[in-house]
Amino acid sequence: MSSVLPIVLDTDIGGDPDDAIALTVAQSVTNITWVIAEVTYCIPVIRGDRDRLQSTGDRGLALARLIDSYYDGAFREQLLDGNSISGIPADTVSLLHNPLTLGSVLPNSAAWVTLNQIPLRYATDGVFRLNPTDANHGVVARGSTAASANDFAVFCVDRIVQFASRVG
Repeated sequence: MSSVLPIVLDTDIGGDPDDAIALTVAQSVTNITWVIAEVTYCIPVIRGDRDRLQSTGDRGLALARLIDSYYDGAFREQLLDGNSISGIPADTVSLLHNPLTLGSVLPNSAAWVTLNQIPLRYATDGVFRLNPTDANHGVVARGSTAASANDFAVFCVDRIVQFASRVG
């Protein structure tokens, strides 16, 4: 008996070439778990987590510099000051958006992300977007409906700190 790993697609796939690819996948593959960007954008890395990473040696310092660069170069201006994301703590320095997407396939993912069969619709307006809709206007698929920001952030940062501490 073989098992099939579900395909997990992040729904903020951007750029012209990706729209066609994402749309083709959306219309042709049935075993997909859709992790909706509005759910993953609620998982903050706060300044205290960034500081913990910095204290773990060279790799932690490199990760902290990467977070700082992203924060200074785009995150603060586009997402915080631009009010693109609401409801995240004021000391947020980054998001665990893509890690949550990947984490949704782990056996214990139910601790962080709620996945349900939900009706979804897609649109392309320069960015491929997938949004929940009512049952009469969408296709039912497995998708994210909620996430536990604190639980996932603690899990993720703790794992990174443990790994960075071991490898120096």
